[in-house]
Amino acid sequence: MKVALIDADSIPYRASHITTTLFEAFLVVHNSIQDILRDTKCSHFVLFHTTKGNFRDKVVDNYKANRAANTKTPFYYEVRDMMQILYNSTAYGNYEADDLVTMAHRKLGVYKSVLVSPDKDLLQVYPGVIFNPTKRVLIVNKEPIGSLTETIKHSEAGLKKTKITGQGTKFLFFQMLIGDTTDNIKGVPRVGPVKAYATLNDCKTLDDMYNATYIHYLSYYKTQVEALKQIQINFKLLYMQSRDSTFRIPKPIKLEQAYDKYPTK
Repeated sequence: MKVALIDADSIPYRASHITTTLFEAFLVVHNSIQDILRDTKCSHFVLFHTTKGNFRDKVVDNYKANRAANTKTPFYYEVRDMMQILYNSTAYGNYEADDLVTMAHRKLGVYKSVLVSPDKDLLQVYPGVIFNPTKRVLIVNKEPIGSLTETIKHSEAGLKKTKITGQGTKFLFFQMLIGDTTDNIKGVPRVGPVKAYATLNDCKTLDDMYNATYIHYLSYYKTQVEALKQIQINFKLLYMQSRDSTFRIPKPIKLEQAYDKYPTK
């Protein structure tokens, strides 16, 4: 049995925004899950949702303050309720959906599951297979150190555009340096993707990455105490939680197991 562990937060938003009836939204949910199972070659799945009272809100007061408010349609909550009834979608503790996906991945076994999320934060998880359902890209993370990749493109006007992608622990430290404007995580001011890539690309060990990152924090925050404080804050915000002794994985199901409960038009 191979299980797709699905960060399902975006599914009800999408389903309730692009449709006009609850039944149409249900079809979007069904097709979304079906597509994920096909693309990941998984036979079973578990859906996870973010809970209210995210623990990261206690780390900083303005976590995710830069995100535009998600406008919910009149049947957004009905779609979430339907997903719970039909597919036993789960929210737990004060965790985000991608934290729960990571926890389930650790408990189930890294070779028995695929982590599914459009969120780039899951790229730090290793070892593991990560699938982005929006881009339909499958990435296999095998090495704990991970890697960064620099892609340079030139426009017809001669302008250079550099894009940095990554995975594993090196990608986590990359995020620690550049921050995440969407989630209002500041990183180190004046350290952008190119500088972060130059800092971390040749690092071979965890100590190398930490020391290189610490130098940038100390350079900006000036004192060791403040630099270490900001490193700890950003680590708590960016690191995917993978351990909770009280967490239990809901029983994975097959899509057809829910057919008897499906609504009719």
